[in-house]
Amino acid sequence: PGCFVNLFFFPQNFFFLGVCVPPFHFPPCGGVGVWVLGFWGLGFWVLGFGVWAVEGMFANIPGLKMAIPSCPYDAKGLLATAIADPDPVFFLESERMLGDKAHVPEEHYYIPFGKAHRYREGDACTLVSFGRPVNFCNDAAEVLAAEGIEVEVLDMRTIRPLDIDSVVESVRKTNRVVVVDQCWPFGGVSSEVITQIIEHAFDHLDHQPVRVNTVDVPTPYAKDLEYAYLPNPERIAEAVRGVVNA
Repeated sequence: PGCFVNLFFFPQNFFFLGVCVPPFHFPPCGGVGVWVLGFWGLGFWVLGFGVWAVEGMFANIPGLKMAIPSCPYDAKGLLATAIADPDPVFFLESERMLGDKAHVPEEHYYIPFGKAHRYREGDACTLVSFGRPVNFCNDAAEVLAAEGIEVEVLDMRTIRPLDIDSVVESVRKTNRVVVVDQCWPFGGVSSEVITQIIEHAFDHLDHQPVRVNTVDVPTPYAKDLEYAYLPNPERIAEAVRGVVNA
């Protein structure tokens, strides 16, 4: 079964997704194949009353998988995988991307969970992200390439499971990493990604891991303030320059 949730009604949805569904993954219940579609992402000039960046909270729940597409192609493939998955899956779409257009094959296809997509190769620094900010990473990579800084861009596609092996493989090559995450920084997904990088690839780092998050303040209303508040190509490029030129 599948359903759509409006994250504006957060307490009720958290009880359903966080308390009711995941325990049924284990015996004696035998598993439950529930997929839940929700809108995700801060912004849209509605202060904090529209959509939240909830992945940090829901990713903390054992037994709940989480997929966050960054483009229309991934949206179709990841949703197909979510529907077919025997485990509970939280499928998060960015409301800011619902009007995006791109080629999507008519035929049925699946994108496996737990397998990151490498958008571009580089040797100066690794950019790790998921969802809408992946597009900002690609924009920043173009600007940096014009400056002679070639970065590797990884789209994680899923938060649970997390393809830390692909991240570690890239960090071993670049020796630097910037994690871009639309969560607020405290207790967000970027914190977990960096922790796992340090656990698995500490000796390969030439600079401490750096995060580019949504600024740790309540969501502003003004359009220009909101742009500066969220991860954007300028902030990402500046973070990479700081890491590479240190």
